[in-house]
Amino acid sequence: MKVCLWVIFFLCACVLTTSAQLTANAGPDKVYCVNADNDEDPVLGADTVVYGGTPPYTYKWEAHDIEVIGPYSWHFFASDFLDDTTAANPTMIYSGSNDETVFRLTVTDADNQVSVDTVVVRKSFYTFTLDSWEFTINQGESIYLQWGTGAYSDRPPFDYYWHPTHGLDDSTSEMFWAHPDYSIRYYCKMTDALGCYVDVGRYMIYVIPVGTNDLELNSVSVFPNPSTGQLNFNLGEELNQIYKLNIYDLNGKIILHYSVKSSAFTIDVSMIPTGKYMYQITGDGNKIYSGIFVKE
Repeated sequence: MKVCLWVIFFLCACVLTTSAQLTANAGPDKVYCVNADNDEDPVLGADTVVYGGTPPYTYKWEAHDIEVIGPYSWHFFASDFLDDTTAANPTMIYSGSNDETVFRLTVTDADNQVSVDTVVVRKSFYTFTLDSWEFTINQGESIYLQWGTGAYSDRPPFDYYWHPTHGLDDSTSEMFWAHPDYSIRYYCKMTDALGCYVDVGRYMIYVIPVGTNDLELNSVSVFPNPSTGQLNFNLGEELNQIYKLNIYDLNGKIILHYSVKSSAFTIDVSMIPTGKYMYQITGDGNKIYSGIFVKE
């Protein structure tokens, strides 16, 4: 009987000892997508940050990054990165400039047991150029678009997805040929090695509809541009016949048309939606005035 009691006591002691073992859990490694479309401040820690031990618990997050620019260096600590270094699940509110930061979590329970775990936050930094590209081609022509996305990340390799895919032979290459049948803006979703992505509009291709691609291109003064209502045209030369003015949307559809009898005239665009439009003025059988205006 005494042997049985000792066995039961021993088993209970083992169970109590096991349940009292303190284990800190700093959670899985995180990714910080800076300047990306999926730029969200990462939350550190796991759903369950502590196993075992005796509550209440105290938490201490620590980090130390040294950022060097030229001959200068700066030291950053957990309090610079996190909204609360004593919370179980703090939020990272500052990325810093280093590729990654290691955070150390120390958990202490009511019996002064201590457990330590670490988590790494890897960072992706997107930067962008300020240039934009607009081209005008004749319907049926192709154009090679070789200027990339205008977005750059420090975490190659990259995946590209250009959309809409209309007129594209390859929508997954950084540079490609396009031969759209109508005016179109091409966007690219660019994803880096950490899964951080941006979706940026890069190329605007204006397509001159079929039937006008053999015409002579001429300049024309259009003002104010952008316009909220009245749009003034000045062709800069006297007309000896009636010209035709067509207004196209970005899909190449005619939405307005006028007969032009004077080199200087005004049209009302107040009724059309805001956006970019292409105009074409034709006459003499071989002359065309073409350009872009913006309706605000």
